[in-house]
Amino acid sequence: MLSPLLISTKLVQPITTGVIPRPRLYGLLDTGVAQPLTLISAPPGFGKTMLVADWSYAHRQKDIAWLSLDESDNQLFGFWRYFISALRRLHPELGNIALELLSVPSPPAIEQVVATLINDLVEFSKELILVLDDYHQIQSLEIHNSLAFWLDHQPQNFHLIILTREDPPLGLARRRANRQMVEIRATDLRFTLEECEAFLYHVMGLQLTPQQVSLLEQATEGWIVGIQMAALSLQKSDAHAFFEAFSGRDRYIADYLIEEVLQVQSEKVRNFLLKTSILDRMSDSLCTALTGETDISLADLERTNLFVIALDTNCTWYRYHHLFADLLRQRLVATFPAEEIALLRRTASIWCESTGDILQAIRYAQQIPDAERVTHLLDRHVVLFFYQNELPQLVTLARTLPQEIRTHYPHLCMAIAWAVVALYQNPQEWLAEIERFFGQCAEAALSDLSLDQNRRSALLEVLIARLQSSLHDFTAIPQDTLRAIYAQFEHLPDDQVCLFNTVGNLRPVLIYNLGLAEEANGNLAQAVKHFRETVSLSRRLQNFHLLHFALGHLGNLEITQSHLQAARRTFEEALSELQAGSVSPYVCVTQVGLGDLHYEWGNLTEAEQYYREAVHVARLWNHWDSMVPALCGLARIRHRQGDTRAALDLLSELESVPFASMRLSIEALRVLWQAQRGECHPAEAWLTTNLPTLKAQVSLTAEATMLDAARLMLCIGQVETGTQLAQQLAETSFSRGHIRITIQARVVQARGLSLQGLEPEALSTLSEALKLAEPEHYLSSFLDEGEPLSALLAKLNTNPYALQLLVVMRNPMEHPYKRETGGLLTEREIDVLHLVSEGLTNQQIASHLVISLPTVKTHISNIYNKLGVENRTQAIKRAQDLGLIPRS
Repeated sequence: MLSPLLISTKLVQPITTGVIPRPRLYGLLDTGVAQPLTLISAPPGFGKTMLVADWSYAHRQKDIAWLSLDESDNQLFGFWRYFISALRRLHPELGNIALELLSVPSPPAIEQVVATLINDLVEFSKELILVLDDYHQIQSLEIHNSLAFWLDHQPQNFHLIILTREDPPLGLARRRANRQMVEIRATDLRFTLEECEAFLYHVMGLQLTPQQVSLLEQATEGWIVGIQMAALSLQKSDAHAFFEAFSGRDRYIADYLIEEVLQVQSEKVRNFLLKTSILDRMSDSLCTALTGETDISLADLERTNLFVIALDTNCTWYRYHHLFADLLRQRLVATFPAEEIALLRRTASIWCESTGDILQAIRYAQQIPDAERVTHLLDRHVVLFFYQNELPQLVTLARTLPQEIRTHYPHLCMAIAWAVVALYQNPQEWLAEIERFFGQCAEAALSDLSLDQNRRSALLEVLIARLQSSLHDFTAIPQDTLRAIYAQFEHLPDDQVCLFNTVGNLRPVLIYNLGLAEEANGNLAQAVKHFRETVSLSRRLQNFHLLHFALGHLGNLEITQSHLQAARRTFEEALSELQAGSVSPYVCVTQVGLGDLHYEWGNLTEAEQYYREAVHVARLWNHWDSMVPALCGLARIRHRQGDTRAALDLLSELESVPFASMRLSIEALRVLWQAQRGECHPAEAWLTTNLPTLKAQVSLTAEATMLDAARLMLCIGQVETGTQLAQQLAETSFSRGHIRITIQARVVQARGLSLQGLEPEALSTLSEALKLAEPEHYLSSFLDEGEPLSALLAKLNTNPYALQLLVVMRNPMEHPYKRETGGLLTEREIDVLHLVSEGLTNQQIASHLVISLPTVKTHISNIYNKLGVENRTQAIKRAQDLGLIPRS
């Protein structure tokens, strides 16, 4: 369904009436379809739109989508939302993921969105044509660059037609030299003498002499709209007198002709044309609201060839020819007082609001200009922008509001603040406006006992919104403030209105924040409690975004507590809640968690697949909380495989991480691996600078980084200090219930003790780690310590688990924790194979499994190679014979 913030008539091909056949130009258009681009560039009035529309109706067997652009389309994501919606009007199955990416609070880089749409079309079997009409309205360099990117990578089954008054900056010289485009210019579009005669006779119903037709054609140089305006005057005037007055010496005769056209209309029609010229799109009902006229029909005006163009097949919506509208508006300003024109725009704005066309209502209010009404419209309808995920557009509109008006609309300011938070921006300027409205800071809600419940609730929402900017860096979460807000919420009913939200809607957000704070503080039991409560409340409120984030954090905490199988079930629960084809950051949270589990169990192929899928989605969303662990996971795999250079290269992709705690963990890995290659000086400097900071922190991230610091000390010869650090970490993490870190710290401690010659203590410590690790089948926590640990394990020859680990360390392919697939296919390849057997396309498989299209193709290629087959049919039969999938 089309978003109510998108105008459906912009996606409808104009209806052609009063046109003459132009086979010579149709031939050019037919030729152009074989190239990526057809450019039709000419000044106004040369019939660009009518030519392509008429050609399109003659080629109805082709799938031709249409998008009419205007000046409001200069917002990058808005432009591409319309672009995709135009294609989906013909084929709703296209562009699902790309459209969702554009609708998220913080959209990814536009190249990622465009690439996703291109991949969609590559899988599409039909040929598609898209017409971009009035492209000269686009002034945004971002849009030009993104469309040039599209043209550079456009699938072969797609053709773009651009109609414009001026050449766009799309690398036309290069495309022309490479024969990648067909051009139709003004010289091609102008009427020939024969076409001029046919138009005047068959369309306009005029009986002119050959000499008069020739004079008109020469004077206008075949300019179509000029010929049409002259014909309108000739219909109601003496031909001899007209040609006496009409010299045609000026190439641009519009001013003269508009005067002639208006003069031959009745006063009622003349006023109707002038007053309705302010409208971008018009219906009879809207025109009546503006003019009070009930007996003038737009359909009748169209039939008289008065430059009215139908925008839908129902003949409900119309627009004027752009040049005609421009000339009418100029005459309107010269004829009517400014106050009356402002009233017309206000009437149009009110009418559009009453019909639910909120963006158009805002646009007419901006043209008055009436900032108060714009603010009123945004305040009343702001929730619509949230429902449709049009938050960038909302914030852009809000920033145009004068500050003296903003302060009087606290509800709107609160909504904008939440939109800004969702876009990863600072909401302070909007929250300050609310505090200015109330005349006090939001913290008063926690201490001023004289506040009534409504004011207290409003200020509490301000506090919650302000806290969100600290949640990306766990070390900065103000836990005391969170607990104080929570205490206040205990006494408020769920239906209590704050500003933009109710207490009931904010409660799971607050509880989730408390869970993050407890997690950062190392209090796992409390964190788990808060996340489980968040899951319950979010499910009831159908806040699926928060639901999946809470499940993701629950799974990660279960890993921390060494409940690995429980974590797997939690992540699978999160994926089961996911709608097919959806792309959201909570997907990569779950994918990272599953990658960590498979890495720990030694399933490196499955781990790499999950990490790569997580990186793909995290990059789309700029979601650092998943990007960092996913890329670090991939780097650990490369390091395990002996390719330290590749591992360091992967870490270098994280140099722009904006959060200090994340940067510290990445740096620790980097200097550790450099030290293992003999580069010890950076390690010593890093430890001197950062170890005191790490010891002062208690977060899970800090614990993992401290463990790498202990490994680093062993590597550079600070063995005793490193061993002590590992022992301290093992003891504190065990007391907090952080069993996974405890296991890993005990392993590092055992290595340190062994290096000091304390073998009995080393073996005892290692035995403790084995006892904790065996129930959940830990593997990589031992394998990552390398050959020195292998020697220690060999001395525990009476410990069955130690012997199992030793077998795997000596032959990584021989471990017992892989899924039972005969060792032939990975877990993910089995999933893909099942969907292949169900007849799903590659794109459908990508949407179903929430992975990228290239990843699907890689899986299928691996399946073919492993099964020794060449196509899907052979793969299905071979898999059924091997018992990998059931027979249908």
